[in-house]
Amino acid sequence: MYILFVLLILSATLTSAVPHPSIPRSLPNSKNLKSSGNTFAEKALAIAKQRGIDVTGPHPLDYKEKTKDYITFEENTDMAIWAAAQGARTDKAATKRDPQSGLNLSVWSRKDCNGHGAWIINVEYNSWYKDMNWYRLSMGLSRAVDQNVERIWLKTYASWPGSGLDYCAVDLKFYVYGDPGCAHDLPQYECLVLSSTKDRCC
Repeated sequence: MYILFVLLILSATLTSAVPHPSIPRSLPNSKNLKSSGNTFAEKALAIAKQRGIDVTGPHPLDYKEKTKDYITFEENTDMAIWAAAQGARTDKAATKRDPQSGLNLSVWSRKDCNGHGAWIINVEYNSWYKDMNWYRLSMGLSRAVDQNVERIWLKTYASWPGSGLDYCAVDLKFYVYGDPGCAHDLPQYECLVLSSTKDRCC
Protein backbone atom coordinates (compact mmCIF):
# COMPACT_ATOMS: atom_id res chain seq x y z
CA MET A 1 0.00 0.00 0.00
CA TYR A 2 1.43 3.32 -0.98
CA ILE A 3 1.03 6.43 1.00
CA LEU A 4 1.94 9.97 0.72
CA PHE A 5 1.77 13.32 2.15
CA VAL A 6 3.11 16.69 2.78
CA LEU A 7 3.32 19.80 4.85
CA LEU A 8 5.27 21.90 7.39
CA ILE A 9 4.13 24.87 9.37
CA LEU A 10 5.41 28.08 10.77
CA SER A 11 2.83 30.85 11.47
CA ALA A 12 0.37 31.47 14.26
CA THR A 13 -2.82 30.77 12.35
CA LEU A 14 -4.07 28.73 9.43
CA THR A 15 -4.79 30.76 6.32
CA SER A 16 -6.97 30.34 3.25
CA ALA A 17 -5.74 29.03 -0.06
CA VAL A 18 -3.97 31.62 -2.18
CA PRO A 19 -4.10 31.37 -6.00
CA HIS A 20 -0.56 31.26 -7.35
CA PRO A 21 -0.03 31.94 -11.09
CA SER A 22 3.65 31.03 -11.19
CA ILE A 23 4.42 27.30 -11.13
CA PRO A 24 8.09 26.23 -11.49
CA ARG A 25 8.81 23.78 -14.28
CA SER A 26 12.09 22.28 -13.09
CA LEU A 27 12.56 18.53 -12.80
CA PRO A 28 11.90 17.66 -9.12
CA ASN A 29 12.73 14.92 -6.72
CA SER A 30 9.75 12.74 -5.90
CA LYS A 31 8.59 10.56 -3.05
CA ASN A 32 6.17 7.67 -3.11
CA LEU A 33 6.12 6.52 0.48
CA LYS A 34 5.35 2.95 1.43
CA SER A 35 3.20 2.20 4.45
CA SER A 36 5.00 1.37 7.68
CA GLY A 37 2.29 -1.22 8.32
CA ASN A 38 1.61 0.10 11.80
CA THR A 39 0.61 3.75 11.50
CA PHE A 40 -1.89 5.47 13.74
CA ALA A 41 -4.11 5.74 10.66
CA GLU A 42 -4.65 2.00 10.77
CA LYS A 43 -5.22 2.06 14.52
CA ALA A 44 -7.65 4.95 14.09
CA LEU A 45 -9.73 2.87 11.68
CA ALA A 46 -10.20 0.24 14.40
CA ILE A 47 -10.94 2.91 17.02
CA ALA A 48 -13.51 4.47 14.71
CA LYS A 49 -15.33 1.16 14.44
CA GLN A 50 -15.33 0.80 18.23
CA ARG A 51 -16.75 4.31 18.65
CA GLY A 52 -19.29 3.92 15.87
CA ILE A 53 -17.69 6.61 13.71
CA ASP A 54 -18.55 6.24 10.02
CA VAL A 55 -15.26 7.06 8.28
CA THR A 56 -16.96 7.12 4.88
CA GLY A 57 -19.58 9.60 6.06
CA PRO A 58 -19.51 13.29 7.07
CA HIS A 59 -16.92 14.42 9.60
CA PRO A 60 -17.81 14.45 13.33
CA LEU A 61 -18.88 17.70 14.96
CA ASP A 62 -16.51 17.83 17.96
CA TYR A 63 -13.93 19.93 16.10
CA LYS A 64 -12.25 23.04 17.50
CA GLU A 65 -12.70 25.48 14.62
CA LYS A 66 -14.12 25.32 11.11
CA THR A 67 -13.70 27.69 8.18
CA LYS A 68 -14.40 27.27 4.46
CA ASP A 69 -10.88 25.87 3.97
CA TYR A 70 -9.99 23.87 7.07
CA ILE A 71 -11.13 22.26 10.31
CA THR A 72 -8.90 22.13 13.41
CA PHE A 73 -9.31 19.50 16.12
CA GLU A 74 -7.88 18.30 19.42
CA GLU A 75 -6.21 14.98 20.14
CA ASN A 76 -8.39 11.86 20.58
CA THR A 77 -11.62 13.57 19.55
CA ASP A 78 -13.96 11.83 17.13
CA MET A 79 -12.89 14.37 14.53
CA ALA A 80 -9.21 13.46 15.04
CA ILE A 81 -9.96 9.74 14.78
CA TRP A 82 -12.10 10.28 11.68
CA ALA A 83 -9.38 12.36 9.99
CA ALA A 84 -6.61 9.89 10.81
CA ALA A 85 -8.68 6.93 9.64
CA GLN A 86 -9.02 8.41 6.15
CA GLY A 87 -5.41 7.37 5.56
CA ALA A 88 -6.21 3.71 6.22
CA ARG A 89 -9.28 3.36 4.04
CA THR A 90 -9.08 0.72 1.34
CA ASP A 91 -12.44 1.26 -0.36
CA LYS A 92 -12.50 2.09 -4.06
CA ALA A 93 -13.34 5.76 -3.53
CA ALA A 94 -10.11 6.23 -1.59
CA THR A 95 -7.63 4.02 -3.41
CA LYS A 96 -8.70 4.72 -7.00
CA ARG A 97 -7.84 8.27 -7.96
CA ASP A 98 -11.04 10.16 -8.78
CA PRO A 99 -10.80 13.92 -9.45
CA GLN A 100 -14.51 14.25 -8.72
CA SER A 101 -14.04 13.03 -5.15
CA GLY A 102 -11.86 15.96 -4.13
CA LEU A 103 -8.63 15.75 -2.17
CA ASN A 104 -8.47 16.45 1.57
CA LEU A 105 -5.24 16.73 3.52
CA SER A 106 -4.69 16.28 7.24
CA VAL A 107 -1.69 17.80 9.02
CA TRP A 108 -0.62 16.70 12.48
CA SER A 109 1.38 17.63 15.58
CA ARG A 110 2.98 14.15 15.71
CA LYS A 111 4.83 12.21 13.04
CA ASP A 112 2.42 9.26 12.92
CA CYS A 113 -0.71 11.27 12.03
CA ASN A 114 -1.67 11.46 15.67
CA GLY A 115 -2.20 14.26 18.18
CA HIS A 116 -4.04 17.44 17.30
CA GLY A 117 -4.14 18.88 13.83
CA ALA A 118 -6.12 20.28 10.94
CA TRP A 119 -8.16 18.90 8.04
CA ILE A 120 -7.81 20.93 4.83
CA ILE A 121 -11.04 20.74 2.86
CA ASN A 122 -11.20 20.11 -0.88
CA VAL A 123 -7.75 21.26 -1.92
CA GLU A 124 -7.95 23.28 -5.13
CA TYR A 125 -5.57 22.95 -8.05
CA ASN A 126 -2.80 25.55 -8.33
CA SER A 127 -3.57 27.25 -5.01
CA TRP A 128 -0.82 27.47 -2.42
CA TYR A 129 -1.64 26.35 1.12
CA LYS A 130 0.65 27.96 3.66
CA ASP A 131 1.13 29.35 7.18
CA MET A 132 -0.04 26.06 8.67
CA ASN A 133 0.99 26.91 12.24
CA TRP A 134 2.80 24.04 13.99
CA TYR A 135 0.84 21.12 12.49
CA ARG A 136 3.94 20.00 10.68
CA LEU A 137 5.25 16.59 11.72
CA SER A 138 3.13 14.39 9.46
CA MET A 139 0.43 14.54 6.84
CA GLY A 140 -2.31 12.28 5.55
CA LEU A 141 -4.25 12.00 2.30
CA SER A 142 -7.84 10.96 1.82
CA ARG A 143 -7.45 9.46 -1.65
CA ALA A 144 -4.85 8.34 -4.14
CA VAL A 145 -2.67 10.85 -5.97
CA ASP A 146 -1.29 9.53 -9.26
CA GLN A 147 2.05 11.06 -10.25
CA ASN A 148 1.07 10.74 -13.91
CA VAL A 149 -2.05 12.84 -13.39
CA GLU A 150 -1.44 15.14 -10.42
CA ARG A 151 1.20 15.89 -7.83
CA ILE A 152 1.64 17.70 -4.55
CA TRP A 153 4.59 20.07 -4.66
CA LEU A 154 6.47 21.48 -1.66
CA LYS A 155 7.98 24.92 -1.05
CA THR A 156 9.68 26.66 1.80
CA TYR A 157 10.12 30.23 2.94
CA ALA A 158 12.57 33.07 2.38
CA SER A 159 12.85 36.49 3.93
CA TRP A 160 13.07 39.41 1.51
CA PRO A 161 14.47 42.81 2.58
CA GLY A 162 11.63 45.28 2.93
CA SER A 163 8.89 42.76 2.20
CA GLY A 164 9.09 40.31 5.10
CA LEU A 165 8.63 36.54 5.03
CA ASP A 166 7.36 34.73 1.93
CA TYR A 167 6.30 31.19 2.82
CA CYS A 168 6.26 30.00 -0.80
CA ALA A 169 9.44 31.66 -2.06
CA VAL A 170 11.76 28.67 -2.46
CA ASP A 171 10.91 25.74 -4.71
CA LEU A 172 12.16 22.54 -3.07
CA LYS A 173 11.85 20.70 -6.40
CA PHE A 174 10.10 17.94 -4.50
CA TYR A 175 6.69 16.37 -4.92
CA VAL A 176 4.79 13.52 -3.27
CA TYR A 177 2.13 11.12 -4.45
CA GLY A 178 0.65 7.71 -3.64
CA ASP A 179 -2.31 6.01 -1.98
CA PRO A 180 -4.14 7.14 1.19
CA GLY A 181 -1.98 6.94 4.29
CA CYS A 182 0.29 8.84 6.66
CA ALA A 183 3.72 10.19 5.77
CA HIS A 184 6.63 12.01 7.32
CA ASP A 185 10.38 12.23 6.60
CA LEU A 186 9.66 14.93 4.05
CA PRO A 187 11.87 17.99 3.53
CA GLN A 188 10.98 20.91 5.76
CA TYR A 189 8.38 22.98 4.00
CA GLU A 190 5.90 25.73 4.77
CA CYS A 191 3.83 25.68 1.59
CA LEU A 192 2.24 23.14 -0.77
CA VAL A 193 0.25 23.06 -3.98
CA LEU A 194 -1.75 20.37 -5.76
CA SER A 195 -1.12 20.52 -9.49
CA SER A 196 -2.41 18.68 -12.54
CA THR A 197 0.34 17.39 -14.82
CA LYS A 198 -1.53 19.15 -17.64
CA ASP A 199 -0.62 22.46 -15.98
CA ARG A 200 3.07 21.92 -15.36
CA CYS A 201 5.97 20.25 -17.02
CA CYS A 202 7.69 17.34 -15.21
